[in-house]
Amino acid sequence: YIQGIAKVDGDILMVLDLDVVFGGAQIDVGEVADVDSNLVSEADGGDSHAALFLARAKHLREHRRLGQGQGNMPLAVVQIGTERLGFILEKLRSFVDSPEITSVPCCPGHVIGVINFGGDLVTVIDIGQKIGLMTRDGNANKVAVVDLDDGIVGVVLDDILEVIYVPESEFKPLSDMHSHDGESYLLGTIAYARKTIGVVDVERLFSDKYWLVDQTVYEGGMVS
Repeated sequence: YIQGIAKVDGDILMVLDLDVVFGGAQIDVGEVADVDSNLVSEADGGDSHAALFLARAKHLREHRRLGQGQGNMPLAVVQIGTERLGFILEKLRSFVDSPEITSVPCCPGHVIGVINFGGDLVTVIDIGQKIGLMTRDGNANKVAVVDLDDGIVGVVLDDILEVIYVPESEFKPLSDMHSHDGESYLLGTIAYARKTIGVVDVERLFSDKYWLVDQTVYEGGMVS
């Protein structure tokens, strides 16, 4: 089903043979413009399918470039319980779907357990109680692996809604003097789906001593 390869902005893309994939069904490729045929290397002759994929790839890359343009804030919008929150995209290492979480004995309730992430054990945290949300009851659907200055941590989520690019003019900073205790983890707010949602300051959130586990488990007992 691989017809050839295409090189787009230095990246190598595989070009599918749509006749093989779709069993010879007719596909309207439409009008394709501004395609550099020199970028396409096909295995068995030329047709418009490879050009279509190349054009779409260039369009998607251009759309992403425009979204990431100067003055736009890239955010991942997630859901925890009934609450929607924004996370700065550059602070997120990855998302893990349906994670296998291993529980850890003698830990506080907000420590869900650990996951194997690329060979490393990452602690998975439920931030709900800390930020004033309902305590979780049940298995984690998804985990966001968050980059911190001194390591990584997993944050349990109910859903990952989408990635958006918010103009900085639409971001409302939350000053320290106006923030309540329950909002001290926020950088600010944005308008999303006709509501106002908070943008999480992960460094501030996880710098709180609330997250520290001062107990050491050893063979035969537990000491503080």
